[in-house]
Order: sequence, then structure tokens, then C-alpha cells
Amino acid sequence: MSGLLCFSSESFATSSHVAKDDEQETVLVTTVNNSHHYIANIQMDGDGIGIGVYPGYVEVPMCCVSAKKDWSRPVRIYFQWEAEFSQDKGGMLFKPDSEDMIVANFQENKLDVLKKLKEEKIKPVICVIFRDVDKVDLDFGRSSEDCEKRSK
Repeated sequence: MSGLLCFSSESFATSSHVAKDDEQETVLVTTVNNSHHYIANIQMDGDGIGIGVYPGYVEVPMCCVSAKKDWSRPVRIYFQWEAEFSQDKGGMLFKPDSEDMIVANFQENKLDVLKKLKEEKIKPVICVIFRDVDKVDLDFGRSSEDCEKRSK
């Protein structure tokens, strides 16, 4: 199952997690949820990047993280799992609002994608791809649709 979970990025333009300096160059972030669990309150190194994503959905690009970040360094992805109960696994999988953090890196070939997009004067979108409860991949794309394709 695949689809777009749409939220207005305009509503985030006035949020407190957006850079206060309007002149600061920023990059939009798209969250792709390929796990089997609902993910909420997603942050990248402390910047809010998503409200919540159902399994199999792609979130429209959210505002914003600094474009000047050194993407060769590890990134911390913070998020919450929605409470989930499984009879076949013997009980509670996730407690309500249980918080988690995964450290992820852009692989070298992904940094090459960023370089190519910049050469083409295309503003990149960061793709945060949840694979499972303990795996997040990072990529760069042209749009949320591109992030969805890259997540396959």
C-alpha cells in the first residue's frame, strides 16, 4: 500500500522549530514509512521534520533543516512509536508514546546525488526512509515522489 499523507508545509513556516533567520538556506525533508508501525513526532538533530506517518505512506516535504549542515557526519533521527499491541507476539510491542532515536549516515553515493542536484541548480529534498523499528536510510531526491521511488 502506498500513498501520500498530506500536511500543509505552510503551517510549519511559523512554527518554533523553523530557523529564525529568514535568510538562512534550508532544505525540506520527506519521511517515508516502509515499516509496519505508525511513527510520530519525527525530528532530525532536534529540528521537527514530521508530524506522523502511517505504514506504507510518504509525508509531503516538511520545513526545514539547515542546508549548510555537513551531511557527511552522522544524523540523529528522533521519533515516537504509537502504542501497539500484538496478540501473536505476546503483548505490547510499543508502550504509548515510546520515544526512540536512530543514528543514520548518508552513504557516499547519496552525497554524490546531492552534489549532482546542486550542479543542476535543483533544491534537494532529504528523504528519511524508515525501513523497520531499528533501521532508517537517508537519501536526497527532487521531491517526495522521488523519495518514494528511492525507498523501494
